[in-house]
Amino acid sequence: MVEDYDSSFRTWQAVADLIHHVEPLAGAHFAAMAKASGLTPRETGLALKRLRDDHLVFMRDQTLALMGGLEGLAIAQAEGFDVAVVILLADVLQNRRGAAVLAGVWEEARRRLQGWPATLRAAVANGLVRAGELGLVTLDVLPTAADCLTRGAAEIASHLLEIARSMRPDELWAVAQADYGIGTEQHLAALQGVIGKRDGIFAPEDGWHPSEVVELRAHIPGQPGHEGCTALLLLNVLRDGDRQG
Repeated sequence: MVEDYDSSFRTWQAVADLIHHVEPLAGAHFAAMAKASGLTPRETGLALKRLRDDHLVFMRDQTLALMGGLEGLAIAQAEGFDVAVVILLADVLQNRRGAAVLAGVWEEARRRLQGWPATLRAAVANGLVRAGELGLVTLDVLPTAADCLTRGAAEIASHLLEIARSMRPDELWAVAQADYGIGTEQHLAALQGVIGKRDGIFAPEDGWHPSEVVELRAHIPGQPGHEGCTALLLLNVLRDGDRQG
């Protein structure tokens, strides 16, 4: 990987979502990948294993033939187009190299989004948007916000609120104490209000309470209230955007 690789959460998440789809797609199109790459089945399997070990970054001689084969499938829009897009896009996001020859591929991928399963559609859409933000991919029309979600925002929000409201009294108290026990009672009252009558949305006038303890607890997996606090943060991001990154 190049030294100036963007290590933001958005890029890592986009790559992780793409990686999630490689195994089932590669299994479905293994023969097409091998033929396009000019490799034997054994060589293709070894190249794929090496590529997975490298987190879908083409950085070794052993995977160059596979990269050429995937580019060929993508450009020709042949069988295996979806797995080629997934792997090549993950490489572009990490290697920070946008191949001009693939420009038409990204446009075709955007056009095909609605025909793909929701999780694949969202993974590719988010990858394309992030690559566009980094100047690695140029699209005439960007994927929509709806393309980037596996489910509608209202459905996602309802499930997040269920998670937040599932916190037990002892978990709420533990969250309220997360700022070294400072302002515990005030944090607890604000937290109960947010989860209750405000449906998980922070009140602008509250400022510090309870967002400070919610953010602190969301950063510590395994601690009481971690899941509920993470759900609260996501609820607010879903409604207002991630202004703080």
